[in-house]
Amino acid sequence: MPKMIAPGTGNAYVVADGTVFIPASDGTVDAPAAYVPQLVAMGFVLVNDTPVDTTTGRPVAGLTPGMMFFDSTAGRPIWRNATNTGWVFSDGTAA
Repeated sequence: MPKMIAPGTGNAYVVADGTVFIPASDGTVDAPAAYVPQLVAMGFVLVNDTPVDTTTGRPVAGLTPGMMFFDSTAGRPIWRNATNTGWVFSDGTAA
């Protein structure tokens, strides 16, 4: 679910279908993707929470299949493979 920063604090935001979003104490909301366009129109900003580091700085703990990581040495994103045993590029080759 995308994390978004609200345009203000202490407010509740209501979208077209009546769903209410109340920002957490850090000013963010976790919004289903279907609501992102409406929330952006209301002033919300998407948070990029993809970890970034060099090849040698790749995460080694808390890994899950499909997890994305931006490898700044390779200059492109990689993903944790389906068996959670390694990293792959978007074409499925080992990273």
